[in-house]
Amino acid sequence: MKQVTVCENVYNVGRLSTFQQMNLAADFRDGLQGLASLRQGRPENISDEKYAKTVQFIVTGGLSVISPDRRLRVMSLCLSCVQRKMVGPQGGGAGWGPMINQEGGLQYADVGPAQLVVLMYEMFEVNGLLDFFSEGPLDSEGPEKNQESGRDFQMGKTG
Repeated sequence: MKQVTVCENVYNVGRLSTFQQMNLAADFRDGLQGLASLRQGRPENISDEKYAKTVQFIVTGGLSVISPDRRLRVMSLCLSCVQRKMVGPQGGGAGWGPMINQEGGLQYADVGPAQLVVLMYEMFEVNGLLDFFSEGPLDSEGPEKNQESGRDFQMGKTG
């Protein structure tokens, strides 16, 4: 779990189940690949503000190419593991509340698109989805080299 502050509100970003992570990876693959490439290739001289704007561009672009139903599923799944710290009447803490209400909508009216993108990005980080997409597919020489060498492909360790 990771605690983040976005626009003066404190959020706990938790983990999805492995099945939920795989569903999200399948539904939002292109957006996650773009974010992983951005993070992996980020030059040291890029400001955090410019990086955040680029993240917004990639996330909204990735959401724009999927169906409205899939888009809602992706956003809802992202926020299903995020809780917001509730503030009591005297400014003290009053516990944590879910981001998604019982009807499946956003619980808090003051969360705008920019905050939503930040929370989604943090959720991708906490759940290791950007790491999952950090390694791209094999280049065009990969499979031929394995066939020429006679080595069998093996994903896991045996023993």
